[in-house]
Amino acid sequence: MEKHSTELDILDTMRKRHNSFLDQFFSDSLEEWHFSETFVKAVWVLPFIVLFLGVLSGLIDKELYKLVTGEDRLGESLQLLFFAAGLILSLLVIRRLLSFGNPGIAALYLIIAVGLFLLIGEEISWGQRIFGWETSKDMSELNRQNETNFHNMYGIETVLNWLQILIGAFALLLAPIYKYTNIAERIPVSFAWTIPPLCLTTYFAAFFSWRFYRTVLPRPDKYRFAISEFSEIIELILALAIFFFMLYQWHRARLRH
Repeated sequence: MEKHSTELDILDTMRKRHNSFLDQFFSDSLEEWHFSETFVKAVWVLPFIVLFLGVLSGLIDKELYKLVTGEDRLGESLQLLFFAAGLILSLLVIRRLLSFGNPGIAALYLIIAVGLFLLIGEEISWGQRIFGWETSKDMSELNRQNETNFHNMYGIETVLNWLQILIGAFALLLAPIYKYTNIAERIPVSFAWTIPPLCLTTYFAAFFSWRFYRTVLPRPDKYRFAISEFSEIIELILALAIFFFMLYQWHRARLRH
């Protein structure tokens, strides 16, 4: 009986610590955003909802799964929408940063904006599927999907996968390290413009975990199609993360102004 009571006490202590951590996490997130608690919690759980709906569509029907994850279908269209919205917001942040007399961080956001523009171009193969031109012979031999883009070229694709793993790990750890260590005391205040809000850690955790799995671990023969196409769901979560990051920084800029 005494042993059972001790185990219950340990579980109760762990539960209280867990609840205390979540309370502190949401409190810190609310302090960051200056938005409603409902909004912050919605941002926190959104990637789990996207993951759930992606898996559910595959379990319900293969054609439904293709509709969600196929080329130029629902998932990819939403990606482009949020990447484009993130690009627009990044330009607004740049304008605000220049008005604050912060050209260094503005230049960094300009690099991000250029990256988003290139990303959007690559996602639509620079308009090939829209305007219907044929892939050149040289590009066809180098490109896994026989399209006019660079991210599906043999060799480059592997490098980009490892780069995405590093970026995902960095983005995942950056906010908690900045918030819960004393590193902020040893770096310039302007560095805060590069820090994502805490509630985006779930997005970057999903992105990093999936990219690590797809790049490092062996690919199973069973469910190969489903696993391969699920990358569109993960890329949608990344697009949402970039959009919310830019929305957060734009909102900070407006409050400061």
